[in-house]
Amino acid sequence: MTDIELNIIEILKHSLGFDVPEIKQEQFDKIVSYIMENETEGGNPKELVWRLCGCYIGKNFNKVIDIFVDSKDAYYTSELVSYVDGQLDQEYLTKKIIATKDIKFIDEAMSMCNNAMANILEEKYFKEIRDYYRNNKN
Repeated sequence: MTDIELNIIEILKHSLGFDVPEIKQEQFDKIVSYIMENETEGGNPKELVWRLCGCYIGKNFNKVIDIFVDSKDAYYTSELVSYVDGQLDQEYLTKKIIATKDIKFIDEAMSMCNNAMANILEEKYFKEIRDYYRNNKN
């Protein structure tokens, strides 16, 4: 990790946002990986990753989607959708959520954060998740 990347992580521990230095997608993904592997002392690494996303709107967040959805963390999945307000690869998110085949997770993710999924996802993606849920909940 470079000093800049480590400094970004330190600032995120104390702030939701800041004037961010420009970084490439590769650096963004590297910081996400580093946080998830190393930043467990004194805090939730998912919180730091979520904060990082808010600072870097416009980056590809698929690596973050993988982390939040693979761990079936409905709260942070919904928070991510809400926080970056439609700046996600919605098709990727939708396929990832459905691929879990976890009806409880899908229900929780769809209903958390003031129904962020319903309010922010494009209708076709929301409908795809909703239809999967309805067809498989029993």
